[in-house]
This record gives sequence, structure tokens and C-alpha cells, in this order.
Amino acid sequence: MDTRKLKLSGSGRALAHIHTIERTAFPELGDTELIVASDVHNPLRGPHGTPAVFVRTAEGRER
Repeated sequence: MDTRKLKLSGSGRALAHIHTIERTAFPELGDTELIVASDVHNPLRGPHGTPAVFVRTAEGRER
């Protein structure tokens, strides 16, 4: 949810707006600390997006 307690979309752009994670659907997570991390240098999509960059790196074809 964002700071206004509104549910966020499932897009990568929404990651920057996460304020609260509602865990009511997962009671087994009770006291588990959740940490959200995002690579700010790579967008989610496009030629410089995370999948494109890291697949090249994994295959040994660095930029």
C-alpha cells in the first residue's frame, strides 16, 4: 500500500511507492521482517532493463 493506504498496481513503477505491506493473507509471516530492495540503476523493462542486462551478464556478454 502507498502512504494513503491505497493498494498499488502490480507494475514495477509501483515499487517506488511501497509504504506498507499487508500480510493478512499470510498469517505464517506474522513477525517476519520484510525488506524490499530495488535496483535503482536498471528499469524493469526495455533494452537497459534488469532482464536484458542480467541475462547478458549471466551469459558472459557484458555491455
